[in-house]
Amino acid sequence: MTLDISSLVQPDPGLFLPALDVHRREELFAAFVEALAAQGVALHADALLRLLLEREALGTTGLGGGVAIPHARAFVVGRPAIACARLRRALDYGAADGVPVQVALLVVAPYGNAGSLYTPLLAAVADAAHDEAARRDLLGIETFEDFAAVLRTTLRPRLRQVLAR
Repeated sequence: MTLDISSLVQPDPGLFLPALDVHRREELFAAFVEALAAQGVALHADALLRLLLEREALGTTGLGGGVAIPHARAFVVGRPAIACARLRRALDYGAADGVPVQVALLVVAPYGNAGSLYTPLLAAVADAAHDEAARRDLLGIETFEDFAAVLRTTLRPRLRQVLAR
């Protein structure tokens, strides 16, 4: 099965937040939601922000090694999307390894057919964050072009592997 991640999640310059200056997770989530709303992904920004905060209250989405993957599947999301924030200064995120987050990848999708690949996509991102070489790629994201390249070369193959299982 040929699967092009760009058909699922378009790398969108409006969903890349370079040198984001935040001091708390709540500020990070608010910046993500603002970007998603501006791109027409978040249909109800306040509700999505609440959902992200509620999800985070269940347990940290800081995977360790400087990477976090906050995520939500919700009716207030119009289409699957991945947003990326490169943080100006590392953020204490409560990751199990205690390493502050430098890069956060937000994964969102609606319920229904449009969001059917939410779980595989989330698994692919988590797999990349746990693989040393792929994590270096994630931590190396500085520009939108870097973000698009990571989607294409690091996440697409992992998504294919997850779907093949």
